[in-house]
Amino acid sequence: MRILAVPASARPTGWSVDIEVATPGRARRYTCSGLSHACQQLRVRARRRARPVLPRASAQSASPASPSASSSAGRNLPYRRVSQVQRYMRLPVWPVQNGLLCLLLDLLRLKDVANWVETKFGGRVCPMSLDPSFTDPFILCVHHRHSFTPWDPIRPIFRLLLPDGFPAHPHRGFETATYILQGGLRHRDSEGLKQEYTDGCVQWMTAGQGVLHEEMWLTDRVQHELYQIWVNLPRRSKMCQPRIQMLAGYEQHEGGTTKGNEKDEADTAYNSKVRSSSVGSMPTSSLGAIPVLRTSTGASVAIICGSYEEESPEAGRKASPIVTDAEDVRVLHVRIPAGHSALRRQGKSSPTPFTKASTSSFSIIDTVSDAITSLQRGGTREAKKANGDSGGGSEDEVPYFSLVLPDSHMCLIYAREGDASIQQSSSGECTDLPMHGMARFASQARSSTSESVVKIFAKSGSTDEVDLLLMAGQPSGEPVVAQGAMVMNTESEVNKAYGDYQRGMFGIPWDHSLPDEEWLRQVQQAKARRGG
Repeated sequence: MRILAVPASARPTGWSVDIEVATPGRARRYTCSGLSHACQQLRVRARRRARPVLPRASAQSASPASPSASSSAGRNLPYRRVSQVQRYMRLPVWPVQNGLLCLLLDLLRLKDVANWVETKFGGRVCPMSLDPSFTDPFILCVHHRHSFTPWDPIRPIFRLLLPDGFPAHPHRGFETATYILQGGLRHRDSEGLKQEYTDGCVQWMTAGQGVLHEEMWLTDRVQHELYQIWVNLPRRSKMCQPRIQMLAGYEQHEGGTTKGNEKDEADTAYNSKVRSSSVGSMPTSSLGAIPVLRTSTGASVAIICGSYEEESPEAGRKASPIVTDAEDVRVLHVRIPAGHSALRRQGKSSPTPFTKASTSSFSIIDTVSDAITSLQRGGTREAKKANGDSGGGSEDEVPYFSLVLPDSHMCLIYAREGDASIQQSSSGECTDLPMHGMARFASQARSSTSESVVKIFAKSGSTDEVDLLLMAGQPSGEPVVAQGAMVMNTESEVNKAYGDYQRGMFGIPWDHSLPDEEWLRQVQQAKARRGG
C-alpha cells in the first residue's frame, strides 16, 4: 500500500506497509492525498518496511484502526460528510494590543505563530454567528481568550470605551451555556441572583420568557478562556420561567469509572469554584461535577450536556445532569492525543486536564524568545519526521474519537487547539479541520431514521494533541428568527420581546460598577414595579 502523506502537488511515494485486513482473503490498495491518514475503515496492524525521506511527511502508520468492539463498525455505518469548514474572524480585545499583534501575524501569513501567541497570552474573541437554517438548535458559539494584567498601560484607556465584561443585557427565547476553561465570571441578574464561578464550571441559563444579566470578568485572575453557546428553545418552551443549572469541576476518572465519593467530591468542587448568593426567585440547581469519560481509543471526553456512549464494554456510558427542552442536545469537550504514543501511555499516566494552569502575562520580549524556541523545536521535530523518526517506538493504533449520530441531527465541531482530520469515507478520504476552524456536517430531514458516524483524529504528522468542542442536536423543525439578544419564531415575536424589554418587563438595567447592595436595591424596586 502506498501512502501519499504530503500535499497533492508534490505526491512523492515510497512508503510501503504490510497490512492484515479484518476481512479474510481480501486486500486493497488505497491512496490518500494531503496530510490525512489513510485506510481508516480497515482494522490493521501496520509496520514500516522502510524509512524514506519524504518532505514534511509523517513517519507514523497510515491509519487508526476501526474500533474492534464498536457497534458502528459491526453495522458498517457510513461516515458523516462535512458540508463546510469555516474559519471565523477573530477580533482583538482584552488586551487589544495582543489581539492586534495576532492580527498582524495573520496578515503576514504567520497563522501558526499568531495562534501560539493567542493561546499563550490571550487577546482575541471569536464570535461564530451561526445560520439556524443549518445549525438549529445552535444559534451562536463564542470562543474567548483574554488576559488582564494590573500593569497594562493601555487597559485604563480601553476601559473607557469597553468595560471588563458585558454589562446588563436582556435575553428571551433560548438558553446560554457558559463553559469556563480558565479564569472566571461574575454573574448578576434581574431576579436577584449573584454568582462568581471559575475554571471547570458550566452555567446553563434558561432565559425563557426574559431575564437581564451581566457577565463581568473576575480580573483578579490574569488568564481567561471560555466558550459561550446559545441554544434555541422550541416554541413550547420559549416563555418558560428562567432558571440556572451549574456544574463545577470534573469527575476524577480512571478508564470509564469514577473514583471516590462522588457527592463529597462534587460538593467540594462546587464550594471551591462557585460563590453564589440570592435574594430573589431565580431557581438555581447545583448538579455536581462535569462527567468525564476516557475512551478505549485514546480520547478524553467531558460531557457538558447530553450523553456519550462508547461501544467498548469497559468504558460504558455517561450523561450530563444538565436538563434542556431542546431536543437531543449534546455538547462535548474532546481531547485527542497525537500519534501512536497516547495508547501506549494510556493507563500509565493521568489524562490531559481539560483546564490548564494560568500562563504568564504578556511580554513582547518573552513572546519573541519563546516563539523562537518553539519554532526551533518544531524544526527539530520536522527533521526527525523527515528522516522517518516519529519519536515513538512501536507502531500502536492512532488515537481517535468517534460518535454515532442520527442523520437527522446537525453537528458542529470547533478546533480549539491542534489540527484535526475528519474521516469522510471507507476509502480513507479525509477532510482537514485546522486550528480555530469549524466543521459543519451535512444532515437530513427529521423523518430520517438512518445513522452515520463522526470520526476524527489528530492530523497526520502533527505532534500536538487536538482539543475540540462538539455540538450536536435535533433541529426543532420550526422557523427561527434571531435578532440581537432575542431568539423567537417570528419577526412579530422578536418585536414584542424588545417592546417588553423597553417597558421594563425584564427589569431595569443597572450599572455594572454598582456595589452589590445598590444593585440589589435597584433589582427589588424594579421587581416591585412590574409586580414580581
